[in-house]
Amino acid sequence: MGLLAAIVTALVLPGGIFDSVEPAGGKLLLTGTSGSGCVWMTVDPASLRESQSRGSCARPRRAAYPAVPIVIRNPTSQWQRVRIAHLGRSVTYGPVVMRYQDASDTRPVWTYGPGSLWLYDVDTEHGPELLRFSSRTGRLEQTVAMPRLYRPVIAADDDGLFLMAAVNGGVSGPGPAALYHVAPKARRAAIIHREGRAALWITADAHTVWTEIISGTRKGALWRFDGPHAQATRLWRRTIGAAPSATYANGSLWAVEPVWAGARSAQCTSEKVTRIDPLTGHETPLATVAASGYCSLLFDPHGLTFSNGALYFLSGTRLYRVRP
Repeated sequence: MGLLAAIVTALVLPGGIFDSVEPAGGKLLLTGTSGSGCVWMTVDPASLRESQSRGSCARPRRAAYPAVPIVIRNPTSQWQRVRIAHLGRSVTYGPVVMRYQDASDTRPVWTYGPGSLWLYDVDTEHGPELLRFSSRTGRLEQTVAMPRLYRPVIAADDDGLFLMAAVNGGVSGPGPAALYHVAPKARRAAIIHREGRAALWITADAHTVWTEIISGTRKGALWRFDGPHAQATRLWRRTIGAAPSATYANGSLWAVEPVWAGARSAQCTSEKVTRIDPLTGHETPLATVAASGYCSLLFDPHGLTFSNGALYFLSGTRLYRVRP
């Protein structure tokens, strides 16, 4: 593990394959799978001491928000159901809010914004559909018929939800990929930008959105969109070894980029952590860490978060903490 300008600490994760880390009640909540069930781990951000519980994925033991989308699986059908579970002293369920056909590129994606839970799927019984719920009560507040987006990356802020096709996803139809915005109470999605073929990541805060858009295989552009009308500012455009995931927090963008064994290698040997100025796009390298098994952030934007003055991210069998 190389050290540039930060203090790096690693926690080896005991069992399970974790794909999400987020702040929850002063601690970090890691969520993953273990065997045929799910595993939930809470980590103290100061000491990195952890405790975990396991159980059915349909009955979550812990969550960062009271309302959580749950897939109720039917092993005899391709059609699966989604309900909103409410976590209190016990787990209770609302009615079925979505039915979708299950395939590798048609599974629901969701994110939380101020007071809202946004849920999207490309292949529901009503076609591509976006639903917005109260993140506190789970009450349905908005339904929007959507364009067809396979495996989109999504983020939400005070102005609504932003979606764009991911590099492992896609869209229907020719032309540059579209960045969509759905405002609260809107009846349809608005296109605010067209460029390239996909977004590597999207992150949002208050009234600003940042996204890195890739064209071809190595040309990237970092964009900032401000306000309810998404005024666009390009921070840079260049040939890059792109960062597959980033998040905004504490006045900066924090990015994690895989480092490959060679120009044509599919092996990720390490990961570079960078702080990006959200106004200028200027990058400051912080640290390089050894990849732990694989670079799990490559297609998993939920695998990093900023909390308690540090960046935390998942890398295979480890949780890294980087204090700038």
